[in-house]
Amino acid sequence: MEQRQVAQSLDAYRTLTAQYPRYAEGWFHRSGTESGLGQALTAVASAKEAVALEPNNLLYRAHLAQMQVNYGLWGDAIGTLAPLRSIAPERVEARIANTIGSVFSLTGEHERAQPWFARAAAAAPGSATYRYNEAQGLLYCGETDAARERFHTLIGKFPHFAKALWSLSTFEGAAGGEARVRQLREALVNAGNPMDEVLCCYALFNTLDALDRRTEAFFELESGMRLQRARIRYDGQDLAQLARLPAAADALSAPDRADADAPVPIFIVGLPRSGTTLVERVVGNNDDVAQGGELFCFAAALHEHLGVQSPAGAMLSMAPAELLQDRAVDWPAVGRRYLELTAYRRGGRRFHTDKFPFNFLLLPWIAAALPQARIVHVRRDPLDTCFSNLKHLFARSYGASYAQDDMARYYRGYHGLMRGWHDRLRNRILDIRLETLVADPETTTRRMLEFCGLPPNPDAWRIERNTQPVSTASAVQVRQPINDRGIGAWRRYEAQLQPLARFFAAHPELT
Repeated sequence: MEQRQVAQSLDAYRTLTAQYPRYAEGWFHRSGTESGLGQALTAVASAKEAVALEPNNLLYRAHLAQMQVNYGLWGDAIGTLAPLRSIAPERVEARIANTIGSVFSLTGEHERAQPWFARAAAAAPGSATYRYNEAQGLLYCGETDAARERFHTLIGKFPHFAKALWSLSTFEGAAGGEARVRQLREALVNAGNPMDEVLCCYALFNTLDALDRRTEAFFELESGMRLQRARIRYDGQDLAQLARLPAAADALSAPDRADADAPVPIFIVGLPRSGTTLVERVVGNNDDVAQGGELFCFAAALHEHLGVQSPAGAMLSMAPAELLQDRAVDWPAVGRRYLELTAYRRGGRRFHTDKFPFNFLLLPWIAAALPQARIVHVRRDPLDTCFSNLKHLFARSYGASYAQDDMARYYRGYHGLMRGWHDRLRNRILDIRLETLVADPETTTRRMLEFCGLPPNPDAWRIERNTQPVSTASAVQVRQPINDRGIGAWRRYEAQLQPLARFFAAHPELT
């Protein structure tokens, strides 16, 4: 019924904008309604109409930037916000300031996001969400002590705010001891919705694990995984997608001649938690390289080229087989659009990294659109990789990471897919083992830089010298020197991870 009412509202807004095409408010509401119905690309177009009619309206401009970010058009979003350089955040109302901060944060511009988050938090101190965004942004910028202070102040005012409790648990370890455990259990009992329950369970795991209370910790982790799997109604569609990709790539036909003067993206791929952030910090320790972070821009460029309404993040549930069926693709145009969307991250440099791990799904299409691109594939011990995925609560739906059997099967599918991509792309992909990088960082770094076409840098592996913001789950760890603390980490829970252990023992070819 609710969906039908939204659709009826959209019909009304379409009629309104047809009759009054210069009524900006009509286009603004039409855009929001289209977004609510999953028509993301159309929502961007409608929001552009509103901004074109009233370019000084900050609400419309912030909304357009948000629609562009949601689709993956990140460079466009930065361009939409460019006129705000002359506006002091203190002059902007809290809701708009928070939206602007969110756009900057999602596009990797964390330092630019902070003044806007600070403004929103100061203007609306009763908003837990605005204060959370400010604290989390400080963490991304490496200001851990300031972030900790903000989180504690926030939890003091909102003691059951599950998202803040979870964020704090990701970097505070055993701090708070038994009192923190009691606080988390109380928050779990008082959780207002299923997502808050999930957050509390994962926070309990993090805290109990740091306190070395492993049996209790794993119980909470399993509870959280079970709740999250039910909440997202996981059906194994991502496993089916992996199986369809090779056939889709078989139909690919595209030029492979690279423009010698074109910018060079360095795609760093692999499963999440395999070491992609670490590799980006190493490669990014070079003056010729801009760190792009986790960019959704290639999928967005492809979706936009094909007129697909779903945003780039939906590529986890949509294979190119469905996207490309009976459609002609101008691959150089897709590549140029990707470079346009990522230009703001390069800042004039020739090289930039793109470490969205799930780009591994799209490697043949990336190679077709961007013949000059370098692809670094990071592998980690499968048991360490799978356990690390299981114990991390991902911001986006990654359904296989909520059960051991599903995670093991997804790893097998990923492994097989990457073997096929290697056969197809041959010398376009460099494999890096995380364990090798940790054991011999100098030699491994030299191989990576040479493969990427970068000049030698004997100190690039010293990632503790890299001060760039980072927003992944490894935000705290990768500010420390390279170490082997994560090697063999699954053995802390060897007894509880027997389903994983048995699976990989039966499939030694995956290691």
